[in-house]
Amino acid sequence: MAADAQMLGATDAHSLDEHSLADEIERRKARYDHWVDVYWTDLIPFAHGVRFFGQFYNDAVTPEDPYEFVELLAGGGFESTRRNQLLLRMAELLRADPTLAGAVETGEADGSGEFSALLDDYLDRFGDVTRETMDRSVGRRLIADLALRMAHRPDGPQATRDGAGALESRFLERFAEADRAYASSVLELARASYRMRDDDNIYLARVEAPLTAAVVEARRRLEPRVGASGEEIDVEQLVRALREPGFLPSAPPAREAAPEPAHRVAARQLVGQPAGPGIAAGPARVVTQSRQLFEFREGEVLVCDAVEPDMTLVVPLAAGVVERRGGMLIHGAIIAREYGLPCVTGVPDVTALVADGDHLTVDGHLGIVVIDRRGHAVG
Repeated sequence: MAADAQMLGATDAHSLDEHSLADEIERRKARYDHWVDVYWTDLIPFAHGVRFFGQFYNDAVTPEDPYEFVELLAGGGFESTRRNQLLLRMAELLRADPTLAGAVETGEADGSGEFSALLDDYLDRFGDVTRETMDRSVGRRLIADLALRMAHRPDGPQATRDGAGALESRFLERFAEADRAYASSVLELARASYRMRDDDNIYLARVEAPLTAAVVEARRRLEPRVGASGEEIDVEQLVRALREPGFLPSAPPAREAAPEPAHRVAARQLVGQPAGPGIAAGPARVVTQSRQLFEFREGEVLVCDAVEPDMTLVVPLAAGVVERRGGMLIHGAIIAREYGLPCVTGVPDVTALVADGDHLTVDGHLGIVVIDRRGHAVG
């Protein structure tokens, strides 16, 4: 998957003529569709390795906390946390050097020095997060701004691993000497499965990024012909329009807006699944599109349909995570535990019931989100 992402990104979509761009879009889409199939067929099932270990551990240890087994799996050097470590290092440099921070804030920093090198390294390795702009200078500005916000937070949250060794010893001691090798192999399989269920999202996003870049370029070229509606035109029509100058693609018909209910329910308490232990409070930031990530502020609660791979870069700033989609093994829940954040998943309609600025209390032990609309609005 990583090799395909590198191969697809090697061709600059801007340099291609219309026919070549159409061919390139089809090539990239075919590879992306292939890896989506692999994702669902071969990678999603890795979650069973973690579920099996959870049952295996609980049967052997009978802990008070049925999710205790996760402490043995986290801290596995995920791709998304490696990406955030680069951001945190940039933040450390800015925090230690007010002159550099001022230059970065005003856009006057030169292109030399460790900060600039880290910024380039970040964009080279993880630049898919800025795929909606596909402009490296814009990407540099967005990531630099995010590092500045992180610099104002001296110590971001981080889960502690001090007890993991003791938990592992206690787990293995529950087995006879002859059975410990098997128990250890089950643990290693769970750790590999846990890491795979997080990293697969990052690698799939890297394959998608070159496809998105080519589609963005196609829409830019076709805008004089189709206008702003080009954003709604599907890939197949874009490809045909590139090959046939006389073809005028059409956007799908606009959906009729649902009528406003006579009385809107104002939820006070929402219930989901406990996916990351702890309790935290803060103003909500509802994120439904990648570009909204760069509005995120320190201490806010990330509220979303599901934490996509490109969203995890704001997790070090967050007070907690709330997701509509459910499960302890989805991307957001894994990353929230990696950073020691309270997380509640599987909250129905949460992005519709919560608004930016609502003050939330997130109980990751019980899976409860309390909404206080008297909280201050998000700036």
